[in-house]
Amino acid sequence: MGGEVVLTWAVGVGLIWCWLLYRAVSAEYRYYRAVQTLLPDVWQSLGAPRGAKVPWVFLSPKKKRHLETIENKVVLGLAQRHHRTGRQFLMFVVVTLLVAVVGLKVAAS
Repeated sequence: MGGEVVLTWAVGVGLIWCWLLYRAVSAEYRYYRAVQTLLPDVWQSLGAPRGAKVPWVFLSPKKKRHLETIENKVVLGLAQRHHRTGRQFLMFVVVTLLVAVVGLKVAAS
């Protein structure tokens, strides 16, 4: 019976992880796409990145300062959502790891 409980918890945690990851990735995509479509001049100043280069451009300190000057409310709202969902995903991972470590220590003693 104990193995079934662990398996159920593992599946539940895995599903929550997948859902939070999907939310974070879709928010990130919407944010990048909004900058590309609503602010084409900003997109061009970022070098019009494609594919896997897009997230790295948004992490560059120089280009990040450029993004902070954006005043478009739609893009700003999507940026906030992107940052919020990313933090939520990371917090879930951290809390899950901490609970797993504590659970394993308790089980071992």
